[in-house]
Amino acid sequence: MALAMTTVGLRVFTLALYLHLFSAIHGAKDDRIDIADVSGRYVELQCPRGDHRVDPDWTKDDLSIFVSKAHTESRLFHLHSGNLLLVDTKESDSGTYTCTRVNGESKHNDVDIQNSALEDVCGIQTLAPIRSRIFGGEGSRKGEWPWMAMIRRMDTGEICGGSLMNHYWVVTSALCVHSFSLTPGNTKVHLGKINRQVGESGEVVVDVEKIVVYPEYDRQTIDGDVALIRLKTIVQFNEAISPICLPPVKTAEKMIEDRKAGWATGWGRTESHPFSSDLRKVKLKVTRQSTCVSSHDEHLITSNMFCADSDNYGRDTCRGDGGGPFVRQIGTRWYLLGIISWGLDCASTKPSVFTRVDKFHDWIKEVQRSAFSCHDASPTETTVGEIITSPISSDECGWIDNGKSTPDNWPWMVQIVRQNSRYAYPSMCNGVLINKSWIVSLASCLQVWIPDQLKVKFTDLASPQDNAREYTVERTQVHPDYNELTRENDVVLLKLVESVEHTDSIKPACLLQPNISADELENEAQGFVTGVGNVHSLEQPIDDTVQTIPFAVNTTESCNRIFYGGVTESMFCAKTTSATDDACGGFRGSPMVTQISGRWFALGLVSWGHMCGVYPVVFSKLHTYHEWMAGVVSEP
Repeated sequence: MALAMTTVGLRVFTLALYLHLFSAIHGAKDDRIDIADVSGRYVELQCPRGDHRVDPDWTKDDLSIFVSKAHTESRLFHLHSGNLLLVDTKESDSGTYTCTRVNGESKHNDVDIQNSALEDVCGIQTLAPIRSRIFGGEGSRKGEWPWMAMIRRMDTGEICGGSLMNHYWVVTSALCVHSFSLTPGNTKVHLGKINRQVGESGEVVVDVEKIVVYPEYDRQTIDGDVALIRLKTIVQFNEAISPICLPPVKTAEKMIEDRKAGWATGWGRTESHPFSSDLRKVKLKVTRQSTCVSSHDEHLITSNMFCADSDNYGRDTCRGDGGGPFVRQIGTRWYLLGIISWGLDCASTKPSVFTRVDKFHDWIKEVQRSAFSCHDASPTETTVGEIITSPISSDECGWIDNGKSTPDNWPWMVQIVRQNSRYAYPSMCNGVLINKSWIVSLASCLQVWIPDQLKVKFTDLASPQDNAREYTVERTQVHPDYNELTRENDVVLLKLVESVEHTDSIKPACLLQPNISADELENEAQGFVTGVGNVHSLEQPIDDTVQTIPFAVNTTESCNRIFYGGVTESMFCAKTTSATDDACGGFRGSPMVTQISGRWFALGLVSWGHMCGVYPVVFSKLHTYHEWMAGVVSEP
């Protein structure tokens, strides 16, 4: 998508920011892409480029789906490019979405939504892997497999592998539990560990509260080889410790059926030692199920099992690796497909056997549900989203449809226009309602206009623009330290002549508290810009329909590398995460909002930028003006 340059470096954006971060869209070959994410967020589904005036046809799993332009009763809506935005994602949204243009060109989106409350941390490697010299495998380093657990019987030193699934639960092998007679009293779980023999910085050792073996586990055939370990204390996630993702069942089936390679990890026997001192990894390829069965003709291979082996002879899982994970990557995330179960001689011609985790998803969820108690809650939530009542914060702020987060209505969104304008596009600036009488917008947009020349339109995104509610302006207050050259302190407050009544269509956005650090802001790194403007170029006419564009906050360091130190403490920058759309012309003053604990918070207003579609956009950081805004609003 093309980005154009403005003469004063201004860009107008509308951002609607969704918390937790990012929707991972991973390009694949030809006309098919993989999209993997967790529930409760959004994904953008790709469509071939074509005439934006003609809506493409969309199907899910070959069945037609209805996408409303108004998007008032759906979680699906069209972007300007023809792409589809699916919000508030659920596990049931997983499937193959196909977009077909009028010319017959199509693109397939394989969507995998994991039902998760782990706040976007599962399956992420925190450090890049390194090569070094499981049996014939390679060494690993801290952060490469942060979900890896070492399960140790304390009196005998026997160990098994396991995988951390969340703050309290580890999944492992029932064979391991029975073979070593593991009990809560004799077992500890080590997390964040690489070297088996010594204590390490960042390592956490956790007592076990209980062990649950799959009730239909068969000790003779090793069918149903799965067990869950409940930890006694909560595990805090960090760079060395984080959970693995469990893919939806259909996704797991597809990942096993395509027989691509994954990785197994463990501290088991190597070529020269009964156990490895350091955590090792081996790359193994899933075999055909028929090959798995024929290779183990003297043993029963059930539908709860699959096999994997190496293309290179001499690489395999071995004794001591049991219970460990077999994982595969989609995009930047890793998913648990199997549990190391059993095999014959290490690195033999017969492939190793793994438990199919997807066959036990329902049982895993049920065990965790039945054991759930009040102390199972995730670690205390950050106070980033805390609401403190003030002249510019109230308990009514940031709610959409009684808390339901859908992009069909941003009730704090306003357009500020010049009355009796002679221009074809009289909209001058966007803004945000912060209480019943006050709007915050850009000083660079409005400083030269007197209140009598302005009117405010509360825009219902599902309704035509000419049906928007209009209010007159009593007075404006530009920040006293606004610098027109640097765009420092680029904010203005507008007081309405008539206070508005809060309804489902009109209510204020929340503002972050003034003590939020840059690091905390960057943690709230995803959402949307919304507004009336052009999503491709400043040179094109402004579209009079409201656009919604996903954005992500950049780090301050990266912003200043791009803008040569021009991003000050009262600013931040963010870049579109859409494959085709950006906020180009007509978006000045548009809010970037993010959702925290159900509420929507305005992080900033689009202030300036360069080359639409190439560089990030710079925003006025609203919470830095909290004290000034509260003072102005409190004046009689």
